[in-house]
Parts: sequence; C-alpha cells; structure tokens
Amino acid sequence: MPDLKVGQLLMVGFPGLEPGPEIKRLIAERHIGGICLFARNIASPEQVRELNADLQSLAKAAGDPPLLISIDQEGGTVQRLLEPATEWPGNMALGATGSAELAREAAAAIALELRAVGCNWDLAPDLDVNNNPANPIIGVRSFGGDPALVAELGVAAVLGYQQNRVIACGKHFPGHGDTAQDSHLTLPTVPHSLERLHQVELVPFKAAIEEGIDSIMTTHITFPSVDPTPGLPATLSKPALTGLLREQLGFNGVIICDAMEMEAIVGNFGIGDATVMAVLAGADMVPVCSGLERQFEAHDALVAAVKDGHLPRERVEQSIARLMEMRKKYDLTRHRPKGQPGLDVVGAPRHQAIAREIAERSITKVRDPQGHVPISISPDQDLLAVWLNDLPRTPAESRERATAVFGDAIRERHARLRSVLVSPDPNDEEIAAAVEAAQGCAMIIAGTINLHLNPGQKKMIEALAATNLPLVWISFASPYDLNYFPQSETYLCAYSWRPASVEAAVRVLFGEIEATGKLPIELS
Repeated sequence: MPDLKVGQLLMVGFPGLEPGPEIKRLIAERHIGGICLFARNIASPEQVRELNADLQSLAKAAGDPPLLISIDQEGGTVQRLLEPATEWPGNMALGATGSAELAREAAAAIALELRAVGCNWDLAPDLDVNNNPANPIIGVRSFGGDPALVAELGVAAVLGYQQNRVIACGKHFPGHGDTAQDSHLTLPTVPHSLERLHQVELVPFKAAIEEGIDSIMTTHITFPSVDPTPGLPATLSKPALTGLLREQLGFNGVIICDAMEMEAIVGNFGIGDATVMAVLAGADMVPVCSGLERQFEAHDALVAAVKDGHLPRERVEQSIARLMEMRKKYDLTRHRPKGQPGLDVVGAPRHQAIAREIAERSITKVRDPQGHVPISISPDQDLLAVWLNDLPRTPAESRERATAVFGDAIRERHARLRSVLVSPDPNDEEIAAAVEAAQGCAMIIAGTINLHLNPGQKKMIEALAATNLPLVWISFASPYDLNYFPQSETYLCAYSWRPASVEAAVRVLFGEIEATGKLPIELS
C-alpha cells in the first residue's frame, strides 16, 4: 500500500551513536514516524544534536514528515541525558517538596535541554500513584501515593514541558502504581473496581487531560474491571483505550504504547499480532525499540492487516492525522527544528540551581528521636560511611556508574572518615567487613537503595544496627525501605542518588540546611 504509510504509526529504537544501516532501512523503506533514544545512543549533547539532525535528514529524503524523536527524561532514576546535562532528583523528590512550581520549573528546564539536542517528545511525566511498597518498577518515578498530589505536580510538569514546546506524555495509563510486578518481566494485574480506579489511579490522568496533555502512554497490565478478557493488557484493549480513555475521559490526543518488546507482550503475544491489536484498540503509535526483525515484523503485520481488511484503513488514517496535528501544534513541520536553543542551555547554571533546590527541599527526616542529626561527633572521632559500589537497577533505568559524591562530601566535612563500599546486594563477607570497619567508630552513616529488591542491604542494616553504635540510615531511593527494618531509630529519605540529592543529604547531616521535606507516601 504505497499511498498509506503505516510505518508512521511505528516508533523504533536502534543501536549506535550515529545512524547505522538498520535505522536507515527503517526510515527509507518502512517510513517509520518516530524514534526513541536510549543511553546506547548518547555520548554528548553535541553528538545527540548531530544524530537527530541526521535522522531528520533521512526522513526528509524518504519524503516523510519530520520524525517525532522521543526520550525518557523523567528525572531521578530514569533519565538518558546525563552530565553535562542537568541530573534531576526526580518525581518523588518533587513530591516531598510539595511544590508545583518546582515541578513546572524542572519540566521547563528539561524541555529546553531536550530541544537543544533535537528531541521533541519527552516520555514524561510519570502519572502513576505509587501506593504499593513492593512496586519493583515505579517507586520514586512517581510523585507519591496521594492522587491529588500526583495530579497537582503532574499537571505542573505537563505545562512546563508543553509551554516550552516539548510534547509531554503521561504514563502509564490506567496506572502502574499498585502492582508488585514489573511489566518488563511479566504480565501484572490490577484487580481494583472501576470506582476505585476513578478515585485513585485515574485522578492524575483526568487532571492532565483537562489541562490539555497531548500524549498518553498505555501500560501492559490487565484491568479486569475495565476489560474482563483474560490476559488482555490495557495496551491491547479497546475498552481501555477507546472506551475509557477516549470516550469516557475525553482524551483526543495521541495514544502511545509502552515498549512492545517487554515480556508482558512478547511472552504472551507475537509482536506482529500485538501491534495490530494495539492499533485496533485505539493506539496511534506503537514503539518497538529493539531488534530489526521485530520491527520489520510489526510493520509487515500492519501492512497485511490493512490489505486484508482486518485493520480498517480509516483507523490508520485517524492515527496518522493525530500525529500530524501534534507535529503542527509544536511547529514540528520542519526537518530542522525552528528556534532550536543553543547547546549552552544543556546543564545551564540556572537549571543546576533548580535541581539543587529540589534536592535540598526534599530531604525528609522521618525519624530521629535521639537527635543524631545533625551530627555532633568531635573532629578526632572516627566516622564510618557505608555505601554501594554500583547501583541496583530496574529494566527501565539507565546504566551508569555509581557516584562517588557520598563519601567525598562527608570527607570534606569530617576528615576522620572510614569508607566501605559494598555491592548493591551485599553478601555475608561484605557485611562482615562493614561491621569490622565500625569498630572504634563513634557513628555509622549508611545509604541504601530499594531494600525490597536487594535483601542483602536489609541484612547489612540489621548487622550495622547490632553494633549498638549510633546509626544514621539514609534511603537514596524508595522511602519504603524503613518497612523492612522498622526498628531503626534514625531514618532519612533523599529519594534519589543523583549528585544534587546526595550532596543535599550530607548537608542535612552536618546541619548546614534543615530537612524540610514531607513524606509523599505512607509508611506502615
């Protein structure tokens, strides 16, 4: 069907720092409409800007409209552009500040940095209400556990992106917050009634729709109260996408699926069949972010489904029209971005200052009955800091090295520091070494990241507490860590391991700033 470019409904990823033969074929032969960039595509702002310009030139040569170039730049645990770009504390840190203005300012700054490198679509903000302590994939990606708070800050972020000419994308509809499973690895179910969904999960999405959000991402989770079809995720469900999202909630923008090669899809449906099902359900853009064979399979399935009448031509034309309308709204009708900011906005001092303010206002002192914070040991006493030598990661998170900021920031303020690094899930030998290092120290400071996913960290905290030395415990990700060792007396939350958050936590430890953050979730 040469006159109907069904490839415009596909978003793809590709390997490498420059356009290779795979992406060139996809653009020239299959006329794909969208690109998603990952860490594998990023070396520097200059390189990303050049890469995106080259991709747009390929689309122009193919006779296609400008590519919609997306990226996951949520902040916190999920951000692809890192230093020298601004590294953001993330949504739950914003939730702890309670500041919609900071949420808007952060999104506006992210938008400027993305536009500077040629990205026009941020797959953010996360509008999930995280109310399940065991959630393995959302957690601090959410603004918090209160639907009203998530709605307020989520809307502020949407406005920050869209007022600065970057398309916002609310995710993961109808809500990924109340599950203990990861849709990257399996097919979760949210069993709540439709009434409960309207009271909790859907609240932020409804608020974002009312404020004019232009795209929403679906989730690979089954919602029996929305669609009772056994094993059918929302992504492939017409009652969820057309019935609930379009007709009941009144969303007229672009519906984009979560990545189709996630196990919730490939483990239960073929990529080709799932792609057609998603479009039939109401999706406008279907991402297949890796694997040329899968990408070809998805395109071939769309072509065949239109040809044999299974996928009505009108349904495809509706999606192409929505995508074109979104391009026009954001002035994306040129293959070279109009009014593109200079690269000097990437990591600009003003943006770094906003990130520091978010971090400093987010630090939360949950518990400290003995008054261990601020630290008051004398300069001639030894202090032990226990930290991770690498970062535990979920499938959604970028791969990067752990920061050395924690130990360095403490040492700047207390010279007699013993520093012990352990793996993200420390074994008995590592824990014993940390306990041995504590002998003769006046105090222990320990940092953890997501105890519910790394049981060795829980054993480490228990062992350090058993030394009977004052223990200051800081969670640098999920604030729910305290649930796994509630006996701890001193517990602080930083919500992020980004440098600004680590530095802010250390400043609180040494009394340079107050811990003014409020827990945006409930601890049992």
